[in-house]
Amino acid sequence: MMRPGLRFSSLAAACLLVGLAACDSTEPNAPQFGTIAIMVAPDSLAAPWQLAGPYGISRSGTGAATLPNKSAGSYTLTWGAVPGWHAPAPQVVTQTLDGDDTLVFGGTYAPAVATITIDAEPDRIAAPWQLYGPEGLVEEGAGDLVISDLPPGIYHVNWLVTGSWHQPDPATETLTLVAGSALTFSGTYMPITGNLSVNVTPDGIGASWLVTGPDGFSQAGVEDQDLGEVLIGEYTVTWGDVEAYYTPEAYSWVVADGATFTFSVHYELLALPFPDSTWVLMSNFLTSYSRMSAGDYAALLHPDFVTILQPSTVAQFPDVGPTLDAVEERRIHERMFSGHLVTDPEGAPVPAVERIEINGFMQNTVWDLSPADDPIPNTLCANYYVAFSVDRGQNHTLLRVDGTIRFYATYRDSLVDGVNRRYYQLVGQLDQTNGDKDAGAADKAVERVNWGSVKALFR
Repeated sequence: MMRPGLRFSSLAAACLLVGLAACDSTEPNAPQFGTIAIMVAPDSLAAPWQLAGPYGISRSGTGAATLPNKSAGSYTLTWGAVPGWHAPAPQVVTQTLDGDDTLVFGGTYAPAVATITIDAEPDRIAAPWQLYGPEGLVEEGAGDLVISDLPPGIYHVNWLVTGSWHQPDPATETLTLVAGSALTFSGTYMPITGNLSVNVTPDGIGASWLVTGPDGFSQAGVEDQDLGEVLIGEYTVTWGDVEAYYTPEAYSWVVADGATFTFSVHYELLALPFPDSTWVLMSNFLTSYSRMSAGDYAALLHPDFVTILQPSTVAQFPDVGPTLDAVEERRIHERMFSGHLVTDPEGAPVPAVERIEINGFMQNTVWDLSPADDPIPNTLCANYYVAFSVDRGQNHTLLRVDGTIRFYATYRDSLVDGVNRRYYQLVGQLDQTNGDKDAGAADKAVERVNWGSVKALFR
């Protein structure tokens, strides 16, 4: 049996040895402590991390941190996710803390790419737009576009006006861009339209045409056709050649919003039809004026043709006299239809006629013999309402004629291909058109005159 004193002494000696070993830091087996520094870039980013080490050490935090008094050994740091940012690579890092050193874990987060897509429809019009974003960001463009590396925030797109198209509704759109995400601004422009058609006379001659217009519009066709709705803007029609007919000149027209327009044309025969009726005779009369063809007009006149002028014309042009005979008519129409400036008998210049527009031509009475007291008695005659506009160019007044002209006709027998046919000619005109200037007209460049006075200008 051990004595109590000896037992105490042995225990005390053991305790003393343990105490001395704990106090001697130079001993090889003594525990070592160091520092762990966690560095995050950008330094303002509160990036989460998780640290695991020896002896079951586990520590988590956000952003930069300094961790002192850490036992030597192997440590593993895992970088956490931050919305809108790419985590450092590799995301899990293992390093060893030696003795009382400082171990540094450094991680750099890269911003995730944020993207905005502008989608303007239809693609072919390359519609213009403006994009406004945070920090004064402004982008302008047209059509579809993808814009990358954008900061997060609130963005506005304005869909701008482009010709012939309605803006998207609404014309301004607002969306929020989250870091690392993508969004799309979509806008569809709707066409602003009118209606367009083509009308060709005479029917059945196979006249072709080509209509061109805005936004690359191009449509070809034959004879009459309804083109339906088209974008607003200027359209041009070009007429095709037809054998034995004059080819009309191309012309243009601006189609307005909601408006309807018809490209109308009348193909004229190179040779006037045989005048075997008063209807054909008067059709040839209109053709000669629309063509401004002095030769066609001269072919209509009987050698005894006479125009009976109004007293106001005789007063204005006393050298002309009360009538115009066939010779004077031919000379007048050669000068009037020449398209060139001419001079009157006193040498004063007479502006050239650029175009004669027939605004109205309607038969008011049947063809019948004139009474014995008529200025041209016992002659086949009929009254026609006429409305002519004589265009002398932008620097001169437009002469407007409207009212009644009595046409006189006669015919003779003509043998055509072994067949006896009537050949009608004009033998006279009685001018009853209006001749007063329209002082109340809104357009001061328009002057109302009688038809005889227009002829007398070119005497």
